[in-house]
Formats: sequence, structure tokens, C-alpha cells
Amino acid sequence: MRPSKNALFGYSYQKIAAFFLLIKMDVEREIERIEIEADVNNNFDDVKIIVKHDEMYCQMKDINDVSLKDLKIGKNDISIKGKNHKLSKYINILFFKDIKISNNLQILGIPAYRKDSIFRIKEGQVLQ
Repeated sequence: MRPSKNALFGYSYQKIAAFFLLIKMDVEREIERIEIEADVNNNFDDVKIIVKHDEMYCQMKDINDVSLKDLKIGKNDISIKGKNHKLSKYINILFFKDIKISNNLQILGIPAYRKDSIFRIKEGQVLQ
């Protein structure tokens, strides 16, 4: 069985974002531990980050034409264009390759948009 072309693009974006986090860990020395494709009880399993005993769970998304209107946040999950993703009970970070957001804070030193319990980061913010 061959993976779909979209899956390969998605993993390519995931690798770029995870590599960026590894570089931040090495250079800034604030991130204590990173697990890639973490074995966790939620859908934010692309990267798990530990900073000063805080746990952060990241999901990387390479979805075309996604906007904040496409995100529906529930108590324990988020729906992205109709697909549900179980949230962690800790800090949840969504990395999007392309989304229009107006940043209102920073997390891990990266400009981000926070609403409710979820941080959203656009690729351009990561690679600047």
C-alpha cells in the first residue's frame, strides 16, 4: 500500500516544524525534552514538549484553505473541517502551514493566536 500524496506533504511539514523545535531546544536551552510521534492518549501526538515541568502537545496540519471558522472547539476536542481531534489535558498547540490569524501572544517565543485552551501557529511565524 502506498501513502497518499497529501500524507507525504503533511509529513514533510511535520518534519520541518519538529526540526525547528529541535533547533530551539538546542540553541535556547529552555525545552527540556521533545518526543516526536509521542505515544499519548490524545490526537495532539505529533510532538510532545516538556518545558519546566509544563507539558505541551502539538499537532501539525498541512490543510488547504483552512480558516478559524473551520475550527470548532469543544471541552475535550477540536473539530478541524469536520474531523475531530481529542485534546490533551495540558497545553495544546496547533501548527498550520497556512491559516490567517492575528497573533495575540507568544508561546515558546513564537508568535501565536490563542483562543480558549488552544494555541495556533502559522508556518511563516515558525520559519521567520
